[in-house]
Amino acid sequence: MKRKLFSVLLTLSLVLSLMVAGVCAETQQVKIQNVTQLKAALNQNLTKAEQKEVIEKTAEDVVNAFMAEKMDEAVDLLNSQGTDLAMKQLPDGSAYAVESYNLGDGCMLTVELSDSKEGQVVRVPQISPMATSGSSDQWKDYGNRYFTARASVSIANVTASMSLENHYTLSADGIEERSGVADVNWSTSNGSCGKSVPDITDRTARTPGVSDVNMYCTYDFKYTEGKIARTVSYKLNTTVGYVAINKTARQIKVRQSWNLTKIS
Repeated sequence: MKRKLFSVLLTLSLVLSLMVAGVCAETQQVKIQNVTQLKAALNQNLTKAEQKEVIEKTAEDVVNAFMAEKMDEAVDLLNSQGTDLAMKQLPDGSAYAVESYNLGDGCMLTVELSDSKEGQVVRVPQISPMATSGSSDQWKDYGNRYFTARASVSIANVTASMSLENHYTLSADGIEERSGVADVNWSTSNGSCGKSVPDITDRTARTPGVSDVNMYCTYDFKYTEGKIARTVSYKLNTTVGYVAINKTARQIKVRQSWNLTKIS
């Protein structure tokens, strides 16, 4: 009798252990299931490590929906505040600026602008010069150059970014576009991106003060939200304005500008 009772108790103990283990495993698998819950979790003064922990506990499609919402907010912010940012001339002749914007919920928008000779890598200073409102007019020597605009939205270890390199030539004839190079990234694993080839809309600028060259590229961010496939599209445009020319010094004064808009 005692042996049978012991056997029953042992069996019951094993069953209870398995039930507890199952509950623990289920608890470990619980994830944040919507954007509202994610914002509530992020709406605190969290460290980067704590933000990363929250993101890792969030369903991937929820992170995608959150990032898509924040990219829309970034575009709205840029269009309301303007993108007329002045780059600082660096000792090597290149120019650079960076500006960061708080999008809330621990999310940041970073804008980087740079201009350099073709083949020259812009060496970002340790203390980065902030992009400031105002004129970006600068004298540049004749030759091949490229102007880059990049916008990145990020939180913890998740980033969505778009950039466009505008490759152009300065000469006694004015400014001429050569080519464009686009880059796009979405770091969540089931968020994918597609891009079109940059389109040059004005290839030459021949008249100082009234002409410019420009190009644009469209960027498609494809992701899933639940079982629904979604796509959001943006357009990044860059312009190099022909302000003035000094043929004796073999220089042209240029004015770079850019803008980012949502297509759909």
